Amino acid sequence: MRIGNQDQIREVVERGQHWEAAALLQSNQDPLAKIQRLLRIMQVNKLPSYDFLSDETCEVVHAVNYFNTRIYPYIKETDVLAPNPAIIHFPVWALHVLPPAAHYTTICLSLNHYMHSLPPGSSRVVVGQQRLKIYNYRGLAIRALNESIAGKETRSSDLTITSILMFMAMEVHDSRNGDWRSHADGMKRLIDIRGGFESLLRTAPHLTSALVVFLIIVTFSNSLGPASHHLSITGPLEQHIKEVEKVYSLVFPYTLCPVTLFIDIVRINRLRQEVALSSFANQYQHTSEAKGILARIEGFAPGDWAQAGENQDDWQLIGSIYQSAIALYCAMSLQALVVLPADTEMGTMRTNHAKRLLEDMKAAVHLKQLKKIAMFPLCVLGVEAGYHDQQYTRLWIERQLEEHAHLLGTSSPLKARAVLRRYWRRNKPGWNECFDEPFTILVPAGAC
Repeated sequence: MRIGNQDQIREVVERGQHWEAAALLQSNQDPLAKIQRLLRIMQVNKLPSYDFLSDETCEVVHAVNYFNTRIYPYIKETDVLAPNPAIIHFPVWALHVLPPAAHYTTICLSLNHYMHSLPPGSSRVVVGQQRLKIYNYRGLAIRALNESIAGKETRSSDLTITSILMFMAMEVHDSRNGDWRSHADGMKRLIDIRGGFESLLRTAPHLTSALVVFLIIVTFSNSLGPASHHLSITGPLEQHIKEVEKVYSLVFPYTLCPVTLFIDIVRINRLRQEVALSSFANQYQHTSEAKGILARIEGFAPGDWAQAGENQDDWQLIGSIYQSAIALYCAMSLQALVVLPADTEMGTMRTNHAKRLLEDMKAAVHLKQLKKIAMFPLCVLGVEAGYHDQQYTRLWIERQLEEHAHLLGTSSPLKARAVLRRYWRRNKPGWNECFDEPFTILVPAGAC
């Protein structure tokens, strides 16, 4: 596909030459109809020709080249176990059919990655220059998004939804001062305007990849924050679980999490929210449901789930990591709400899973494809490390987070480290003691 700018596309449409449209699209399948539709999308969304944006255009081309040469190869290297069809080589021609907000966000994403990939001891002047650029383009992206949302025709358009998702994911990657939650709330309102999550999946299947990333961000951010601040994509729990199951083949390459365990995270999140917002004083009414979730997690068999073949041991390790991490999340987060008892039996279970999780995480250190899924288990392990004074474990977690920040080119692991350090200094164990503010410190590599 060799798309030109909007003026060039308009000229081709006006001339109405089949061969010319086919050459532009590099396709003989209804080229005129396709290029006419493309022009309508550009006009409805009021996309500029970009001819007047010489400086920004140069920057965004550099950003795309950076993604293609630095970010994309690493993502594909970590996709060996489960290739992700949503992660593609960014075609430069696509810049002409993307709104300005997407351009500015792409620049911010690449600059963030570059800045956090710099070796330790790099010039503060260089870092400062990059951060100033990020602030500038972040501001331009916000302005462009506000203009799209203000327009009646563009408020809930496909391109606006995609642009907001890109920006929100970028904010999570550079979670220094980003207000990711306001963007998530806005995204939820736009999805509702379009009929809800399931309706949008059905009527706009080309948005599925974007909606999958939104689902991942919301699910994990709900787990790493106060129960009263959870964001529900869909009201009825069972309906939401059906939505998750419907798209899970696209969720899996990002998380490598067994579907049953991922759904258990969703169930734990919703139970925490219900308990926190409940007007009843007796929280033990939810104990039976909590114990049922924990029993289901405990009954998961990593060996049975592991896919046969040359990577079977890696799959079993992944299954074991997630089982222990989610069992610990279930136990500690629901104990914090007095839904599960803080008795000797639960304490033994917590200790055993923490020990196995630490061993599994150490065994996975050399596997690049596991780097992108390590954030959630490391955060869970960090909370459990607050129950005892084993400095070695805490230091090991800190080192892993620092390494991940450099490898993934994101500040999210550094934010996780700061949250855990603050929690450890309090010397008061418990899930709510650690995550007393809404945090999104996990985004799988390549999520945006």
